[in-house]
Amino acid sequence: MTAVLSTENVDPSERFAYWREAVCDRFVDLDVHRLGESAFEGRVESHQIDRIRANRVGGTPMQVARTPRLVSRSSDAYFKVGLQLRGTGLLIQDGREAVLRPGQLAFYDSTRPFTFHYQDRFDLLVLQVPHPAIAARAPGLTLLTARPFSCDGPLGRLLAMCMREIGMASGGAADHAVADAAIELMAAAAATMQGRAPEDPRALLRTRVKQFVRDHLTDHDLSPETIARAHGVSVRYLHKIFEEDQATVWALVRQLRLERARRDLVDAASQHLTVAAIAHRWAFCDAAHFTRSFKAAYGDTPAAFRAQALT
Repeated sequence: MTAVLSTENVDPSERFAYWREAVCDRFVDLDVHRLGESAFEGRVESHQIDRIRANRVGGTPMQVARTPRLVSRSSDAYFKVGLQLRGTGLLIQDGREAVLRPGQLAFYDSTRPFTFHYQDRFDLLVLQVPHPAIAARAPGLTLLTARPFSCDGPLGRLLAMCMREIGMASGGAADHAVADAAIELMAAAAATMQGRAPEDPRALLRTRVKQFVRDHLTDHDLSPETIARAHGVSVRYLHKIFEEDQATVWALVRQLRLERARRDLVDAASQHLTVAAIAHRWAFCDAAHFTRSFKAAYGDTPAAFRAQALT
């Protein structure tokens, strides 16, 4: 569902104050200043497509800043890509300045200060993506902030077209697929800006998920849902990236837990632990379940395996 906030029907004396509230509500906490003496106007259209929020914002001359003070008091963590539709904007972040003209894109990051400066009437389309959703697919994105990216090439045209479609979408059953496509195009654009071939986003994400699982094997609430949430993807997409391994993410969790338990059973440093204690250490729900899983994997019960190994 699209939400529209506009100063059109607001008393001229209250428009700027209303706009400052609207911008902070739809984006992140921002410091807004009007430029020039003309009557102030502003409009923002916003809606959510799965993990992506699309915002189309326009108005009369203004400056919008994400100051160090606002960054420090906020937990918002988004990567953003802005497509200039009308007017010329100046984006400043990380010591770089990007002059954005219609048909140009640029990345920026809500976790660090930035400034947008518009001397004339403007129109900007912004996609806002949570950090985990894009960081897992586009390493090094923080080095690309405030660098203009042209839409003249095939990749730029595809990303711009995708952004426009999302900006007009009304949501639906295909939201997951649309969001995944947009994020993968953003990752491909980032790779191109770095002068390297785009990595297979599924292989990259699969590698990150496997490391995440290794780091959290003892967490009793580890599940496909918590893994997907930590990486900013849907559970459906998480299962899809493991299809090439001809396994499931839950099978990976079970396999790695059994391997760690098997190691503990024969480790001299763990001889004081019972089989049940080792099962609990590696987040098996109960000793009986652990015994069945262990025997299915290794052909013997944990107790028999331990006794044989010690002998």
